[in-house]
Amino acid sequence: MKQASSLPGHADRTIQFGDVSIAELCLTPVAKGRAVDLSRHPESLRALIFVLSGELCLRDRGQSVRLRALEWSFCDAGPMSLSVTADTRALVLTVPAAALAEHVRTAVHSAASGVDKVLLECVRSALATASVLTSQARAELGNVLIELAALALREKTVAARKIAGRKMLCERVKRFVHRNLRNSTLSIDDIARTFNCTKRYLHKAFSNEERSLNQFIWDLRLERCSQDLVSPDLAGSSITDIAFSWGFRSAPHFSRAFRRRFGVSPSAYRARNTSIGAPAPAVPHIPESRRRVMAHDPCGERRVPAL
Repeated sequence: MKQASSLPGHADRTIQFGDVSIAELCLTPVAKGRAVDLSRHPESLRALIFVLSGELCLRDRGQSVRLRALEWSFCDAGPMSLSVTADTRALVLTVPAAALAEHVRTAVHSAASGVDKVLLECVRSALATASVLTSQARAELGNVLIELAALALREKTVAARKIAGRKMLCERVKRFVHRNLRNSTLSIDDIARTFNCTKRYLHKAFSNEERSLNQFIWDLRLERCSQDLVSPDLAGSSITDIAFSWGFRSAPHFSRAFRRRFGVSPSAYRARNTSIGAPAPAVPHIPESRRRVMAHDPCGERRVPAL
């Protein structure tokens, strides 16, 4: 067991568990904003820093993250610094670089649940019982901690890749929607078939967006309609023609959706935003199938005063 000398502004101890070491840090703000250098750790190690109480700022390789209680981060154990503005307790688990070399560094993770929580509890228990363990037992426990650390980081890497994959799909779907917005039959089922995925996965891809995929489609259609309603080039086009040209199939539905989105009816929006004396424009493109529907559709503009 190895007792480390204190660093400026610290009261710490470091205990070796084979190839792994655990440092207990009690950090105090020597001076506001003053960093505490931990560069004594060699480059051949990686460090997992767990905050038990308080808050600290970790700076590593030009990046910085702020860690609060029960949060942790992973970084190189070379030149880095910690700074605190209040008393903070933390644990630093250092492991061989080769065991964790391919994992993403300098991100904030929660140790409140899952494998992260198991890892932190094992680190705390190892530190608490180190004095009664043989050197061989500590070395074997160190190997267990390496496996747990690798598992926790592997989960983060897999999760990050899944998120990246969903984000890429989200952007591809958005581009597809933009290209097919005038298609009145555009649906979640069609999009799922086009991208060879389930509707559930599509919804997951949009889970971090402000709007669901369905909301994105209808909001985009309403935005395009609002632009056409005030376009001088389309001043001679009816409101229903414009709505149908952007995929709406019911004038009453369009009117209600437009009012919810913009707070006024389409006709009032057009009157408020259209310049007097605008030139007469061409009618927007409407697919032949929609023209046949409109020829027999009872929701023509003359029969829907709400527009």
